[in-house]
Amino acid sequence: MQVIRWRPDLARPRPWVVIPAVVVAVASLAATAYVVHTGSAPSQVAGLIGSVEVVALLLLLAFVVRWAPARTAYLVGTVIAAAQTLWIVRFLPTEELTPLSVIGGCALWSLASVGAVVTGGYPRIAAVRLDRSVTAARQAQRLDLAHDLHDFVAHDVSGIVAQAQAARFVQADDPARLRTALERIETAGLQALSAMDDLVAMLADSHDSHDHRPPLARLSDLPDLVERFRVERPQSHVSLAQDERSQRLVLRRPQVEMTAYRIVVEALTNIRRHAPSTEQVTIEVRVDDKDVLQVHVSNDVGHGARITSVSRTHGGRGLLNLRERVRALGGDLNAGPDEHGRWTVAACMPISRAGANRG
Repeated sequence: MQVIRWRPDLARPRPWVVIPAVVVAVASLAATAYVVHTGSAPSQVAGLIGSVEVVALLLLLAFVVRWAPARTAYLVGTVIAAAQTLWIVRFLPTEELTPLSVIGGCALWSLASVGAVVTGGYPRIAAVRLDRSVTAARQAQRLDLAHDLHDFVAHDVSGIVAQAQAARFVQADDPARLRTALERIETAGLQALSAMDDLVAMLADSHDSHDHRPPLARLSDLPDLVERFRVERPQSHVSLAQDERSQRLVLRRPQVEMTAYRIVVEALTNIRRHAPSTEQVTIEVRVDDKDVLQVHVSNDVGHGARITSVSRTHGGRGLLNLRERVRALGGDLNAGPDEHGRWTVAACMPISRAGANRG
């Protein structure tokens, strides 16, 4: 995860630029009105001062468009542009001062104001767009972090809950099983803490510009994951069928392997939550002849459950989020009951970019 850096002051308005702009614009309009009213021809010194005045007006117009609050920029910018545009009227011959000549001169002179507006407006628009892009990127980072927490921490936390519920039923009858359950709770808690430590370390190491992620979960880790799940549920038969190619798979798209691992984690987590009395869980992972990674997890619904899943106020988006990830990788994910009444999670993902493009 790349840490997004952005200085918000680059898009923040600076109202103080309005005061000198208004003063200079009003003074310029007053000077223009005075010259037109008296009909006096400007001297050479007045012409030099007027040139400095025009440059000042253009700079202030650019500053106002760039830094003033939006509504103020429209109002004050119009006043400054009017002062700069009407400045040329001072130098038009009095005997030729007709409405047509005034309009023509002002129209030609207004091109400088347009240039100043573009000069100040472009960086303002760019800063606003960048600010929105950074906001969107940070929101995506937060969602990505939430997905990581869900995929890696929720699995262990749900295991803790399941073991605690089981311990509640055996505490009086079987102290040995109670001790075993407590040991499993301790192990799952340590694993959850380790996962959270990885995420915190990733966020704390923000001085580096490279991408940071928790350690990549690999398909070779599936046997350990399944074994932990099997130990937690001695009443269930849990089988893992994984072909040799997927076990030693070195993907050109590592996100495919991580997503496949997360699919299995999510499926087992949902079994623990929603089907605590399931008797058989089957996990199949293989790479077919078309270089497509196939992941298939199924379980019977179970009956006579003594332990019920914990109700939750939020959640239920684990598979939805994974489906979006799988589709982004050129694959597909489906979940639901099959013709035998077993709940099934099935996904397929191409293990090469070429296969994803064809998909």
